Amino acid sequence: MAEPEQQRSLTPTGLVGQMLTLVYEEAPFWEIGSPVTEYLGGDQTFVEGPWSIESCSAVLLRWFDAGWLHCIAVARSHTIRKPAEIHRYTYDADWQSRATLNKDYWVLQRSDARALVADPARWSTGGPDAGVCLCRTDATDSMTFAEWAAAVSDIIADPTAP
Repeated sequence: MAEPEQQRSLTPTGLVGQMLTLVYEEAPFWEIGSPVTEYLGGDQTFVEGPWSIESCSAVLLRWFDAGWLHCIAVARSHTIRKPAEIHRYTYDADWQSRATLNKDYWVLQRSDARALVADPARWSTGGPDAGVCLCRTDATDSMTFAEWAAAVSDIIADPTAP
């Protein structure tokens, strides 16, 4: 089987677009920085990224400091079968004792969340921070892509730079 023909992009707007997508999807930190492949049909694909993890962190940190991001972790989930079952999540993390329970999620204290956003070494599938996800704040409800991008224009001038 022939390998698909790939087009690759590391555009500044691609970096912002991917970080913004991860924010809107409330993605876990371990997904950040990974390349995204779009299948265009036939044997053609388009790969966006990967970007340097440092650039990703810098973009997210700028948005966090602007008050546009929270960090959340699932506290409990519900099954859809009858009778419903509730699974409660626990984290072996020092931030959990300071986090606020908001329905089914822990909302990390701002200082704990900022420390995580600023430390890409903690963005892994294992360990105490594996279940922590990005989340946008209500302040971003009417924001445009251009506003998100403008806030990081100096960072995205070279999205491959560390």
